[in-house]
Amino acid sequence: MHMLSGVLSPSVNELKQFSSSLKGCLKRESPMTELRKLTPHSAIPAEQARRDSRQRHLLRTFLPEMIRLERVLAEAPGQVTVKTLSRVALKHIDLPIYRVDLGSEAPDAPVVMLVGGVHGLERIGSEVVMAWLRNLLARMSWDGHLQALLKKVRVTLLPILNPGGMYLNQRSNPNGVDLMRNAPITAQDRSAFLLGGQRFSPRLPWFIGDPEQGMEAENQALESVISELLPGRPFSVALDCHSGFGWQDQIWFPYATVVAPCDGSNR
Repeated sequence: MHMLSGVLSPSVNELKQFSSSLKGCLKRESPMTELRKLTPHSAIPAEQARRDSRQRHLLRTFLPEMIRLERVLAEAPGQVTVKTLSRVALKHIDLPIYRVDLGSEAPDAPVVMLVGGVHGLERIGSEVVMAWLRNLLARMSWDGHLQALLKKVRVTLLPILNPGGMYLNQRSNPNGVDLMRNAPITAQDRSAFLLGGQRFSPRLPWFIGDPEQGMEAENQALESVISELLPGRPFSVALDCHSGFGWQDQIWFPYATVVAPCDGSNR
């Protein structure tokens, strides 16, 4: 019986080893620590680490596009560069403006630049840029033609330029400024009343802000990318993706003559 007891009863050292192993199994790394190990893009876990649980809930509720964008960028291959250009401060949360670069780094390589979400109401514009980006990233591992093309061409994307306006579900940025009317100079000739930009009040649409104070943070971020990338190249094009015209997010065909859907549009 004594011999059987010795076999079944673990020693003190064995108990310590078991306890240490158990603690190691039970110990869980934080999601941010795990994400840092999984993604080559430090900007994503760095931005996510700035948010507490309440801010993450607010983001899921009011700006799910940012959640999806960060997931896509975190899973992007190492050939892609992800940076935080700027942050837009709201009452309860700061929102990043992400820049994504891939392709040739040659200074004379042609550049294609895509921008989405200039107007916060026009979420479709950001969705188009993000869908195109997802498709591009998915093809990078197997599409030989795309791989060859990216050795010759630079692609830069700003999928959500106005995250504050999108979070608030409004056309303007959080300061009430229409980014398409905001510039460091004013028009020399007369422009369309209100539609061409107005300085009466940020409560009215098309508010241009105060030119003497410089451009809004979102436009400064955009201007910095344009000044760095586009001048001096043999070819460069910037595509600004919008959606709709007016107060609703919608696909708008400028030469449409009827409001009814086109034949086959539901396919």
